[in-house]
Amino acid sequence: MVSVTTDGFITDLENLETKLLFLPEEYTTLLRKYRAIRTDLSGVSDALEVKSDGKGIISWTTRGQLGIDSKIVAATGFQRAGFDKNELVTLFKNTLSKENKLFEFTRKSLRSAKDIFEKGGQVTEVLKDQTFRLFYDNRREIIEPTDLQESFNLSNVLLDSNPLANINICKTFRFLSKFPITIPYNKNNANRSSTLYKSKLEVGVRNFIKAYYCTNEKFGLKGNEFKFIWEMISFINGFESTKDIKISISSISKLKNRRLI
Repeated sequence: MVSVTTDGFITDLENLETKLLFLPEEYTTLLRKYRAIRTDLSGVSDALEVKSDGKGIISWTTRGQLGIDSKIVAATGFQRAGFDKNELVTLFKNTLSKENKLFEFTRKSLRSAKDIFEKGGQVTEVLKDQTFRLFYDNRREIIEPTDLQESFNLSNVLLDSNPLANINICKTFRFLSKFPITIPYNKNNANRSSTLYKSKLEVGVRNFIKAYYCTNEKFGLKGNEFKFIWEMISFINGFESTKDIKISISSISKLKNRRLI
């Protein structure tokens, strides 16, 4: 079993229902009653129904799975509109191979009811940078394979797990796992709000800057078009449509460290 949720699970066991029916009846009472009820209602007795099948799976959390040769796509928290399946597989495999196992994307949403109530206005689109992390959620205990104990990177290995003894162990694991991504409090820098964009044009300008500083070539930019930062600022402000977008040396320095997908 790779993943189990409320109404489904991912497994490599073939003909699972047939195998279950060979078990003693006292172990499969619920399954047999469900089969009988479904037969009465629909004329079909199968309790289990295959939604998708195919070879290969990328898994990172309870609700984070991506099929390589199947239609399985469960990436809660990531808006994948505009990406085809092959692009998603490449993106997630490359991200898992990195040490930080994260990437950023521009998230689209609507203004919340609370925000409209407090500030007034209409239901409009909100654009902001969002970080998506391919971290394990620590809801089960990973079993480290004895033959791979010397390995520092198990990202390409599908590992087994055991249930945790109690909820307190789960809370402890999750508390410890947040240390690498928790920003320590600093009274001189207490503003931790994520970047909000006023327009799609501003998103384009920010992504242009991110692409310029990417290690891999993006949008045809080589990374040597500007000798000084002020030259980039002058170039951006030289267009009538972007002259009012606020860009500074400080904001560009921050964007250098942002990851563009």
